[in-house]
Amino acid sequence: MNFFHNLYKRKKYTVIFDQITNSDVSNKDLILNSLKLLKNFQKKGLKKGDKILIEIENCKEYFYIIVACALGGFIACPLDPKLKKNTKDNIKLRIVPDLIITKKHNLKFDEIKDITFKEPNYENNFLVIQTSGTTGENKGIVLSLKSILLSAKNYSNLSHLGKKSKILHHLPMYYMAGILNLFFSPLVATSKIILTNVTGTLEYLNFWEKVFKFKITNLNLTPTMCYAFINLSSNNKSTLRKISSLKDIICIGSKLHANTYKKFQKIFKINLRQCYGITECGGPITVQKRSKKLEINCGNWGKKTRIKIIDNLIMIKNDFLMTGYLKNRKIEKIKKKKGFFNTLDVGRIIKDSLYISGRKKEIVKIGSELVSLYKIEEVALEYDQILESATICKEDELKGEKIY
Repeated sequence: MNFFHNLYKRKKYTVIFDQITNSDVSNKDLILNSLKLLKNFQKKGLKKGDKILIEIENCKEYFYIIVACALGGFIACPLDPKLKKNTKDNIKLRIVPDLIITKKHNLKFDEIKDITFKEPNYENNFLVIQTSGTTGENKGIVLSLKSILLSAKNYSNLSHLGKKSKILHHLPMYYMAGILNLFFSPLVATSKIILTNVTGTLEYLNFWEKVFKFKITNLNLTPTMCYAFINLSSNNKSTLRKISSLKDIICIGSKLHANTYKKFQKIFKINLRQCYGITECGGPITVQKRSKKLEINCGNWGKKTRIKIIDNLIMIKNDFLMTGYLKNRKIEKIKKKKGFFNTLDVGRIIKDSLYISGRKKEIVKIGSELVSLYKIEEVALEYDQILESATICKEDELKGEKIY
């Protein structure tokens, strides 16, 4: 791999437009500022394999930190700065960071005489993402630089990113999609990234204005965002005019409810494609094909991925699976069965498309009856007044478990 040198060869190409500061970032700027930051990290005594905890909001400096980690062989550990103190403290005890970044203004960019650098060892561990994973408990998922770049290439191919694509970066960088879907994937595809504020409740009202202003071609939305935009679409003609540049919207994060999917397609008249993936598998591994038909599936997978169903469970094999879980300051290696990772997701394959039914742990036994928590949530979401739903189980003396 010569990813970063190839990136620098296109040094005049504007890879990022930072809407927050109204400034352009070329490939040269990206590599140069990352190297300046890397020099300062090394001056502080950081060495290969050291962990850098990143507790800042989205900004172009975040990109420089991530690339500096890649080039220096450090492990980037993004963390939600809004987490409660006790949660942060527990995560820090598990990670044991060598450097903590809480303010972008404290970053120092040392001067360098010339831009010369070696390609990093792509097999090295590079990223620790905090997630509940497949077991429900918070844990750090460790991924190598090779995993991230191969996964980024896979996702950019499946989502049709290319040189003419403009993708809106509006999701937090501590979220897998913020790093992989909206940063590394467009980098791999030589697409342009429009960096904007993280989309929260206040940003929903002027969201389509950004799409219109920057002529965005590709969007990633969560199910909650899709639902919110449906309910905020008062002037349909005006909205359709604003989104005329869009080629693709991909729904990420979790399965989209069928009603939301149909309503979104009807209102916005654009291809809304679903995808499937978990952080352990390197992010999104399937994306729905472009189609005029309303098909509720999670789509197809790339040539580098194998999927099979064993006992109704989705098993994944590819070159970008995680290294393992970060537990008790050590990496617990990934458990595989003949090279396949058990996602604990229940699904089926029909005509080379993946369909998700729910989670193994969501099938609970109430007395002698098996009940799907996922199905209960789906019924609740049939009502327009309900935005999100969740069901939990607790031990019950009479029936073993009780649903709340």
